[in-house]
Amino acid sequence: MWKKFVYLSLLAFFYACTTMNVIDHKAGVLSVINDINKSNTQALITCSKVPFLFDGEILLRKADVSILWNNLKEADFNIDDPLITAIEKVNQDTYKEFADTMEVKVFFNKYISTDCVLIRVKSTNGENLFIAAEKPECDLKIFAFKGV
Repeated sequence: MWKKFVYLSLLAFFYACTTMNVIDHKAGVLSVINDINKSNTQALITCSKVPFLFDGEILLRKADVSILWNNLKEADFNIDDPLITAIEKVNQDTYKEFADTMEVKVFFNKYISTDCVLIRVKSTNGENLFIAAEKPECDLKIFAFKGV
């Protein structure tokens, strides 16, 4: 009986450790989606890492990132009824989700850190991908965004 208790306790501990970051990322990405849906461009600009990858294009200046979020606001872009379907550690092939080009591969190698995750969000208007990491200045720092 004692061994079973210890085994279950360890299993619960390890499960909690592996899911803790996922829960934190979910809260962060829901905050980002809320900012998108409320057209809170200032928060989105602040929480976007520069250079920033949008779809397969690299935005090198903060002004370009600002134009991106403002243009999406003007287009009434929303992520309606979001459902986070996956949060995965970034790996050596994740760049292909955005564009299978040398430019995007170099971007990932140079700017995407090991603490970043790929977040998949389904909504009534399609699927969206985020590359993000928790950073002190934001709920979630966004490195890349793509609408599929």
